[in-house]
Amino acid sequence: MATYLSIGISPAAFVADVDLSAACGIYRFVTVASTSGNVKMATTGCNPVPLGVLQNSPCAAEAAEVTVLGGTILKARATGCNLTFGKHLFSGSDGVAEPIATDSGSCVCAKWLGPTVTTGSVYGSALFLGFATCVVSGS
Repeated sequence: MATYLSIGISPAAFVADVDLSAACGIYRFVTVASTSGNVKMATTGCNPVPLGVLQNSPCAAEAAEVTVLGGTILKARATGCNLTFGKHLFSGSDGVAEPIATDSGSCVCAKWLGPTVTTGSVYGSALFLGFATCVVSGS
């Protein structure tokens, strides 16, 4: 399993809105659900913006531990772009991180700190930014 840098911020406690264990949701992006205090799997891009990275795999109505800022393990996949150290990431349709396709105006919520990956998906280190921003220059 990948290791990650810690900045001393503990995961925040939320409630799983749906069963996140069956979807192998651990180390994927999650976002706010329609019920206050609940989270669900994030979807493509930044609408809505990912809240953080899920650190456990809860069933519906169970405690969901979410890293909302800082270093984390993250599931990511290479798409049309390779995953390389420092690459900007956004959420795929299933909460798995993907590298951005273009540097200008793309929505970013994390940076890849793991190994170079050219195909498939892996678990690796990432820095969750705690917010989404548009990239204005290359990574």
